[in-house]
Amino acid sequence: MRRRWWRPGRRPPMVVLRSVLSGFLLAIALGGLALAVFFSENSPGFFLLVLGALLVLCLYRSHRYRRRFLRLQLRDLDRLSGADFERWIQVLLAQAGFHIEDRPVAEDFGVDVLATYRGVRIGIQAKRYERNVGNAAVQEVHAGADYHSCDLAAVVTQSGYTKAARAQAERLPRRCVLIGRDELPGLIEILQDEAREHRA
Repeated sequence: MRRRWWRPGRRPPMVVLRSVLSGFLLAIALGGLALAVFFSENSPGFFLLVLGALLVLCLYRSHRYRRRFLRLQLRDLDRLSGADFERWIQVLLAQAGFHIEDRPVAEDFGVDVLATYRGVRIGIQAKRYERNVGNAAVQEVHAGADYHSCDLAAVVTQSGYTKAARAQAERLPRRCVLIGRDELPGLIEILQDEAREHRA
């Protein structure tokens, strides 16, 4: 039985409250930086103190951001934007030991996430859909995986796939893994197993 990625706990914070708090913290940070610049000539230590505080704040927010994604449950994925669904995949895989490559969005060429596990490079297309994903996504990720010299290709969605998409994936020369709603709880283990099988 595959290990589930979700953990029981509270639902993610409300978007409005999170936005208000983020704006408040940003205002404090900018105000502190302005004061630091103003007093920097006479008190360089104060300037360094404010910069250190800003660094700690950024690290804290990054940690909270990752924890929020790791607490998401299956039903929560339906409310994510496409960009957040892509980010959720990145955070989840990074937590499991995958190396995630950062690159400009303009250079994705059909691959939203580039992940490497034990030397196996996987090109992943993320589809946060309300309907079933068609074969166009399969063709796109296969072409993108070829462009990025990936060993495997995968499409990940919180929805499902059309028969045409599944048939297309079976016919491709490069292994293309389709992970839908039923398979999402085992996302990490599926990709790990695929990487191990590719290396064997």
